Amino acid sequence: MKTAKDVAVVFSKILGVPEERILHLIGEYVCEGNYYLEHPDASLPKDLDGIDALGNFAEYAGMLVREQEKINSTDREKRLLDTGWRILASANKNVFVVESPYVDIQVMHFYQDGPHGTPMVEGYFLSSLSHKAQNELLNDPEKFVGEFYLHCSDIEPDWHTLEMNLYCEPRKIKEEE
Repeated sequence: MKTAKDVAVVFSKILGVPEERILHLIGEYVCEGNYYLEHPDASLPKDLDGIDALGNFAEYAGMLVREQEKINSTDREKRLLDTGWRILASANKNVFVVESPYVDIQVMHFYQDGPHGTPMVEGYFLSSLSHKAQNELLNDPEKFVGEFYLHCSDIEPDWHTLEMNLYCEPRKIKEEE
């Protein structure tokens, strides 16, 4: 049986990404987290047994890698606008106060997570903020984003996801209308 490392060597050459990134993706694909990153010599799970399963994984990994390249090379503000968000304020291209027709005003914080810098986003709903922060956000959103870390460092985000998922969901909603 092949090991995760064997698959990582091949796919890293095909996709042009580090082997560690592939090991991380294998773990995500089979819902094992960083297991294969920490244990690269482990046997592949049954979910990746066979050529068809490996082909499906290759498609998954390729899609993620291409989408992340697109995210990194495309202006985040433009992508938010293109998918239906209205930007009320922003700072450093990583903190945005936004509004959409489906969700009221919220704060989005973009960051890179994990050992391979996976682009992520977390969101804070207005109701999760202190009254003082809510007032500042509503009255002076530019000031709020400048002080984002002061307002949000002591609270947990209401949601988080891969950044690419943020751009996919609104598009699906638009197509259904």
